[in-house]
Amino acid sequence: VWKKLLPGDGAPDWKNDPVLILGLRRLHAESDGPDWAYVFEDLYALATPPCPQAGELATLARAWLAGREDRAEWAHIWQDLLAQHEGLPDGLALGDLLRLGAQWLAGRESSEEWGFVCEALLDQQFQAVTFIEHAAAWLKRTGAKPEWPLLAAKFIIAAPLHAASVEFARVLTARIKACANKAHWFKTANLV
Repeated sequence: VWKKLLPGDGAPDWKNDPVLILGLRRLHAESDGPDWAYVFEDLYALATPPCPQAGELATLARAWLAGREDRAEWAHIWQDLLAQHEGLPDGLALGDLLRLGAQWLAGRESSEEWGFVCEALLDQQFQAVTFIEHAAAWLKRTGAKPEWPLLAAKFIIAAPLHAASVEFARVLTARIKACANKAHWFKTANLV
């Protein structure tokens, strides 16, 4: 019901809209509630910078991420922050957010969200040595995963001088030659 009452198009009135005010209060009061992530995502989608609520929501989300790494929503909240990294408030730098994502990857290789977080870091061309090694090791083990070709291509772009990039390029080339018209390859065409 709350979601259906959210304002539609146009600039939301954060000071007078009771639905927005209720959502913000809930985020402040119930950070361990089961629907916190959903309320955050709905409000954050409405709070485009330079709106002051965007900074408030980003600060709340950063605090929420701490200690909740094992929750499935963690990766989604992190990706929401990363998507609007230009509007992050002071004290929440892009580099810190990228390091946080790389730390989250350790020990969660079987998580369904692992590939999404890794891809976001590769898109940002995050160059921390531990992340690059971790991503290379994961890609070497997961060649059968459907997301592997896209992640391998992004890895090659982010770390072209890494020894694994040569191996990944050979595998990608062989796969492309084996099935040249596969629609999946079009996702990698614009990367290089």
